[in-house]
Amino acid sequence: MGSQQENLPPTVIKTVAKELSCLSKDSIDGIKVQFDDSNLTFITIFVDGPEGTPFEGGVFKINLSISKDYPLSPPKGHFVTKVFHPNVNEDSGEICVNTLKKDWTPNLGLKHILLTIRCLLINPNPESALNTDAGKLLLENYEQYFSRAKMMTEVHAFPETKMKQLLFPSLMNNLTDKENNASCSDGVLTDSSNPNLNENTAGPSAAKQHKSAALTNPTEKARLKAMKEKKRLLKRL
Repeated sequence: MGSQQENLPPTVIKTVAKELSCLSKDSIDGIKVQFDDSNLTFITIFVDGPEGTPFEGGVFKINLSISKDYPLSPPKGHFVTKVFHPNVNEDSGEICVNTLKKDWTPNLGLKHILLTIRCLLINPNPESALNTDAGKLLLENYEQYFSRAKMMTEVHAFPETKMKQLLFPSLMNNLTDKENNASCSDGVLTDSSNPNLNENTAGPSAAKQHKSAALTNPTEKARLKAMKEKKRLLKRL
């Protein structure tokens, strides 16, 4: 058992474990929960950006820190994934929502917190803004707020495959075509019904020729170079 969990009273550990067990059986759409049985001090959740919001398409990682007197006191939550949102501190990721502060009651529980955080992505509250720039834009220029929040989502919250498609659409389409063609070729090479192909001769020979052509083909070299550049770019984000 982790040293941090040892600081939690047994009653708190039991309460959190019971709530997490219920969440595992009755999952919430758009929300995934991860935790370590040996350390229930921290709970990680992944929230899908709701449709129709600037966060759509993104996946946001959020950590919940369980207090020693839970459920008398609420957990502390903060976004690990960077997000442009009035109620999320841009630097620390701290979440400002009444459910985690003055409106908290012991009977609410973890499920209510998860639903509240996802609702916060749908209905931001500029009245209690931790990010004043986001709060001001939301009130005065919604289109600019939407555009900036969407850009942050695309840069920091998009899954890698979607990020690749966004940055290199033509490259990804070419890769998909090549993979499809390769699958078809593999099927022909291993088709025992084709009398012109032999497993010990034609197959390996064709594979060697394909590999040799790939190494000498300028287009293939350019593709490999673009993939390396893509990896460097993704690491900078």
